[in-house]
Amino acid sequence: MSDVVVLEGLANMRMDLGNVRNARPLATAAVALVGNWVGGRFSLTQGALTFTTNRMNAAFQKDSAPVVIALDSVRTFGFGRMMFVFKTVDLETEHGTYRLRCAPGKSTQLMEKLRALCPMGEFTG
Repeated sequence: MSDVVVLEGLANMRMDLGNVRNARPLATAAVALVGNWVGGRFSLTQGALTFTTNRMNAAFQKDSAPVVIALDSVRTFGFGRMMFVFKTVDLETEHGTYRLRCAPGKSTQLMEKLRALCPMGEFTG
C-alpha cells in the first residue's frame, strides 16, 4: 500500500544550479544568488516523497523529471532555514540532500508525517 497518498501540497524544491536551462546572464545571476528554487507539488506516501515540477518551472530546467526520495534511504531530516526566517524541510539521504519550502502549516504537517514514516531516519529538529 505504498502508493496511498498520506499528504500532498504545493512546494518549492531547491535544485542544483547546473540544472538551470536559461542562458540569459541576468536571470542566471539572480538564480545563483537565491538558489534554483523550483515550483511544483509534493506527495508523500508510506514509501516515498515525490516532487513534481510544474510546467512553468519545467521550461527553465534541463531535467524536470519527478524527484522520488525513498523513505528508507532517509538518514536525517529536520527543519532548516531559508533567509533566516522561513522553515524548510531538509532531508539527507544516501543519494544526496534535499530541501523543500512549503507553506508554514504544510511544513509542520510534512515533518509530523516524516517522523511517523521514517523510524530509521534521525530527526534533527
